Amino acid sequence: MSRPFNLYAFSDEELLAVMHDNLDSDGLISSAEIADVIGIPDENNRLQGIGIRLGWMVRYGVVGKQPDSIPTRWTITERGRALVEARFSKNLEGQLQKLPPEQLWGLAQHVFSRYGQADNVSAALVRRSFQRAHYRRTH
Repeated sequence: MSRPFNLYAFSDEELLAVMHDNLDSDGLISSAEIADVIGIPDENNRLQGIGIRLGWMVRYGVVGKQPDSIPTRWTITERGRALVEARFSKNLEGQLQKLPPEQLWGLAQHVFSRYGQADNVSAALVRRSFQRAHYRRTH
């Protein structure tokens, strides 16, 4: 049985980063190439989960699908690229790492106040990040 390729096995950020780092000269990558990079064994259904996952990411607007390509070829949209390349400064990253656990609730309040005002794509990806973090904490 092939390794799961769901949100709990690979975050959206990890998947976009794999794609970003392995696009060919035309800015495209196939499901098989993604599976090879991640190390999913060569089994009959290894690409099914990747296609399903990328199909959802197309709906979110962060991944594009090349029409009529066989095998299917994928790309990262401008929005997806902006998300992959968005980084905190080293200073802010350090401050967040040092944040005491009891202050996480306050930080969450700031995040969720912005969440309510975010566009649908950003809100969906924030929700999925929290969903994945909660699952990993409880399993």
